[in-house]
Amino acid sequence: MGILIFVLELYLAVTLGVSGLAKVADLSYFESVLKEQRILPLWSIQAASRISPWVEIALAFFLITGFFTVAASLLVVALFAFFLGIKLFLLKKKNGADCGCLGRVNAQKVDGASVGASVILLLVAGIHFWLVMDIAPIYWVWRAIGVIFVGGIMGMLLGRIIVKKRLPLPAPALPNSNLRGLDIGEQAPVFVARDQYGNAVRLEDFRGQNLLLTFVSPGCPACPKALTALKQVLPDEAGVVGLIMSGADTEHNRAYAAEQKVDIPLLTVDLDLLKQYGVDHVPFVYLLDEAGRVQAKGVVNLAEHLQALLRTTAQKVVAQG
Repeated sequence: MGILIFVLELYLAVTLGVSGLAKVADLSYFESVLKEQRILPLWSIQAASRISPWVEIALAFFLITGFFTVAASLLVVALFAFFLGIKLFLLKKKNGADCGCLGRVNAQKVDGASVGASVILLLVAGIHFWLVMDIAPIYWVWRAIGVIFVGGIMGMLLGRIIVKKRLPLPAPALPNSNLRGLDIGEQAPVFVARDQYGNAVRLEDFRGQNLLLTFVSPGCPACPKALTALKQVLPDEAGVVGLIMSGADTEHNRAYAAEQKVDIPLLTVDLDLLKQYGVDHVPFVYLLDEAGRVQAKGVVNLAEHLQALLRTTAQKVVAQG
């Protein structure tokens, strides 16, 4: 039974540790997910988004080192029960919402499969708690192996997070880039979304115009710079109109638009639309031509990035002409 306890602790510790570090990698994204879920009161969301990932990491540490084993096991059961309750609520009220379980690293839609995975985790945690209540602690050698194994995984993830946070803001991707997402010349998927005032906006409404789609996320630290760039550049670009693709909640989008002082339509975006457009990081921009085909795409953090992207597209059009 000691080996079974060891295996269960490895599984639970890795699950909790990876989940916690994935959220720590982009706390602003996790905060924006909590806001869109609208379960917690707004005044508590910032604190909850900062504290809960470290609770998961701390529980992973206690599990694998054997400190406070029974108490840690009980807390893990309670935590997974809480997560399951949230998913059941979201499944009923907002099917398709992001659960925020693995941050931006692997955005997970709340659906039947996601709920099923949470049920399995809760059962595993319950079995582990039942076993540690009645069976003597495992031998210290197994503890040492577990610490080395889990510590190695957590160390690699933490190293990647540190390196990522030290990297400079990326330069814009120009029309010949290899960025993920829609290909240059590909027809952009159609959509119907609500702006910050609740008005329906359709992609087809902009046929015959060059359209700049700017994908952002409330709480994203680089997105305000992208919005400032959009406000600076767009008025000087004749024949180009803009749409901002933001969070999934109209009320929060309205508050975000007021906070950032933008009057460009700020549209609701769900996970399905993000996947259709291949957007896995923000701020990200697509420039569509008059027929709705992708002419350029790229990461935009500054006005210079946006100007370079538009200028390169203009040069391409002149050369083709």
